[in-house]
Amino acid sequence: MVAHRSVGAVGYVLDRSRCHEWAHVGREAYLVHLVHLCVAEEPDRSTHQAKQTNVTNELKQPDTPDQRDARDKSERNRMSVVFQNREEAGRRLAAELMPYREDPDGVILALPRGGVAVGYQLSLALHLPLDVFITRKLGAPGNQEYALGAVGETGTVYLNPTAVAEFCLSRADVQELVKTQQKEIARRQKLYRQGRRMPTVTDRTVILVDDGIATGSTFFASVEAIRHLKPKRLIGAIPVGPVDTIAAARKQVDEMVVLATPIPFWAVGNHYVDFTQVEDRDVVEYLNLAEEALRERTHSSPA
Repeated sequence: MVAHRSVGAVGYVLDRSRCHEWAHVGREAYLVHLVHLCVAEEPDRSTHQAKQTNVTNELKQPDTPDQRDARDKSERNRMSVVFQNREEAGRRLAAELMPYREDPDGVILALPRGGVAVGYQLSLALHLPLDVFITRKLGAPGNQEYALGAVGETGTVYLNPTAVAEFCLSRADVQELVKTQQKEIARRQKLYRQGRRMPTVTDRTVILVDDGIATGSTFFASVEAIRHLKPKRLIGAIPVGPVDTIAAARKQVDEMVVLATPIPFWAVGNHYVDFTQVEDRDVVEYLNLAEEALRERTHSSPA
């Protein structure tokens, strides 16, 4: 026995063992084979509407290349996010660095500006002093985001020979780039430290922190400069970075604490929901708050 029923734009052909649903959308007909047994009663209207919507979606025209690219980019960005913000990254790093909590020889050096927001959370959690280590990227002519190397505040210069050769830069060209960044370093030293000297790191446990690394030029220059100051132990603390750069960084420090190495790695900012730029005034505030918190903690400790 076969029963014919019609609901809206969907017609049903039902028997007791098997049914076929014919969905008519415009001039198109689409056959959906139902695996489950059908009952003779008329299905709920909401079920019909949901099925019809699904069928209609399947019959839509395929996305254009631009639409597919936009969708793929959105999906990549969603999948690549690791941290809500720098504060979260700092708290998660601190959890991995608890063995250094209240280390009497410990000091946190943060790479400004974004690294200071991360370093502040380390300072609060580990009860260690926070300062900056100012290193400036040497950007390529016409493309400042492309790192040729970096220069540290102690004068150490790190260069990527391949990148320098690619732009056919002479020694004089490189020296000009270095001088420009040294002027910026001097400005930041005066602003950030407000008359304080860079802390002594000789024979101390130094935790070098940033909000992430990409090519690693700034980080490598900082490591090289700090190594010359002969710390007892040098620890890198990085929330996120590409696998190859992190592998190279591990070879240059005594310990490397990394939370994530996404594949693929797009850029540091892609791995944060909130990657708002940290301003100079924010750096000064973080440093002052960290100093104040450490001072209050010292005064409140039993004698």
